[in-house]
Amino acid sequence: MYNEKIEGWIKAALADGVLTEKEKQVLFKRAQEQGIDLDEFEMVLDARLVELQKEEKEKASKSAPKSDKYGDVRKCPTCGSMVPALATICPDCGYEFAGIESNLSSQKLAAKIEQINQEYENKISSIKGNGIEDDNNKWSLKKNNINAIAQVVKNFPIPNTKADLFEYITSMQTKMLSEFISKAEGEAYFTKYNEAIIKSKAMCANDQMFASIISEHANIIAQYEQVKKKQKGFGMKPSVKLALCVLGGIVGWCILIAILL
Repeated sequence: MYNEKIEGWIKAALADGVLTEKEKQVLFKRAQEQGIDLDEFEMVLDARLVELQKEEKEKASKSAPKSDKYGDVRKCPTCGSMVPALATICPDCGYEFAGIESNLSSQKLAAKIEQINQEYENKISSIKGNGIEDDNNKWSLKKNNINAIAQVVKNFPIPNTKADLFEYITSMQTKMLSEFISKAEGEAYFTKYNEAIIKSKAMCANDQMFASIISEHANIIAQYEQVKKKQKGFGMKPSVKLALCVLGGIVGWCILIAILL
């Protein structure tokens, strides 16, 4: 899909089945250097990560059919330590590996968003013209797409198991602190992040795995307020933008004529 260098970087970042925020930002930087649309690039990354995790889940099921625990864990998602196969707890940080079916909330949400984005891309591709009416239609589709994603995020249930809740919170953090999404999406992720934090305080207040997340809550909110200023709004409808430009031109000519007279 992309050139050999970009594909190589993506393959290296996803080799361990985990895409960290640092790895993601490096990939965004490389993609931007290659002139790749960052919204599209993020969508592709999320889809490939979901697909990779799905493949690893299937491999684990085949290699250990009598167990509902992960059979091929390479790296702890909390601290990055290498964990022995079939381990239920990370020996370094205490991260608890739940059953295969219980750690899928973030992946399920990503799949729903991927479906919405795919429908949007299909509709956009059907608009062939470049006139003002076509631009208005594209603007409306983009607005509807963003609103649909925000609505799905807001309505998505908060996980009930510790490991799933932990991954869900970190996923919400990553999304809401991204400058490459809209304000509407950022606000939706921020809402679910706060709901998940409240639930983690009720369920896991004394759990070592959640201690850093809970203690960093205020700092994350401050970061979000800064990032929020850089996130994108819907922008102005093309027909309105054109009308304002025409009106501005008329006013400018009127002022010039008045001065000359």
